[in-house]
Amino acid sequence: MLEQPDRPVVGPWAVEKLGCLADYLRAYTTALKHQRFGCVYIDAFAGAGSAYLRSDEPDDDDDLQRIFLAEDFGEQERLVLDGSPQVALKTDPPFDVYVFIEQDPERRRQLEELKAQYGTGRDVRIYPGNCNDYFKEKVISARPPIDWDAWRGVVFLDPYGMHVPWRTMEGLARTKALEVIVNFPLGMAIHRVLPKNAEQLQIRRCTKNDIYFGDCGWFDQVYRVDQELFERRMVKRKDAGDRLLEWYVGRLRSAFGHVSEPREVRSSSGKPLYHLIWAGPHRLGLKIAAHVLGKDNSARRQLTLDSAARRRQT
Repeated sequence: MLEQPDRPVVGPWAVEKLGCLADYLRAYTTALKHQRFGCVYIDAFAGAGSAYLRSDEPDDDDDLQRIFLAEDFGEQERLVLDGSPQVALKTDPPFDVYVFIEQDPERRRQLEELKAQYGTGRDVRIYPGNCNDYFKEKVISARPPIDWDAWRGVVFLDPYGMHVPWRTMEGLARTKALEVIVNFPLGMAIHRVLPKNAEQLQIRRCTKNDIYFGDCGWFDQVYRVDQELFERRMVKRKDAGDRLLEWYVGRLRSAFGHVSEPREVRSSSGKPLYHLIWAGPHRLGLKIAAHVLGKDNSARRQLTLDSAARRRQT
């Protein structure tokens, strides 16, 4: 029987992602600490607040999917890694408000324990539902409307798949006060649902893609027409991933105003996983994001993995 861990299981690549998040949040609150704005951090897929760190790497796509689904931890040493909620709560200077969105009851219980650890020192609000519902009801279409002249914030969008539709991204952009750090899951999710032959695409999948990307323009980025002797075939472009990423970044730029160069995150074996992208309304945020996402985090990642190795030896 597969073991069900009591918190999420992440691979070594998460150290790089969370390191970027920590560096950006610290720079963000430092830049705004003398401003008149209230600062909010919103974690759309908060999880449990911490995670177990795997020390090994997937050998193939099936193993990669198993790790992302966190079904089996195996016999490895359980090194606990701060998740994004912990990273945010440890940010100094702190945010004024923290919103953690999580659907799973057990993960929310762990978030409540984390909230209790900080007592009255942090204003933590835990939302038990879908992040898209939260953004629609509490942020984008809130009644009464939020005074965005008085608030600034960072939204961390770190799903395992294509769970944040374009209408949510557009709504966040319209605030002109929120910036996002988004996990664009090109390697670990998007490529997996785009077959080599376009005729294999089901209408349901096309509709889901249209919702995620905001229109059907994604199709022409991924597929092209091959004229053969007796037929025309729609086949996947060799550079489909690069074209799709560039197209999505362009849409983010049109919505938010400023977008960073995507940071590709790979496994230790070199397998492309996802891209971290910052988007926001202010040039200063772009300057910070360009520095953070362009920085080499290999030293931080190796330090954490070395720690895991030492624990396995003891």
